[in-house]
Amino acid sequence: GVVILECTISPQGRVEGVQVLRGIPTLDDAAIEAVKKWAYTPTLLGGVPVGVVMTVTVNFVLQQRTASF
Repeated sequence: GVVILECTISPQGRVEGVQVLRGIPTLDDAAIEAVKKWAYTPTLLGGVPVGVVMTVTVNFVLQQRTASF
């Protein structure tokens, strides 16, 4: 499943705000919690760190495990 988020990144590169743009109810919270742990290299404008708003796509993949005995 795919969850698309809008994230507000602080001038220091920390995720400060997250909003679901398109999601799957059972995956939205996991995507938000994952993105909140990420850190970004600060965006510079004229050499000065600035906050930015960006779109992040989180892809979830179901993996099947086989039992081994």
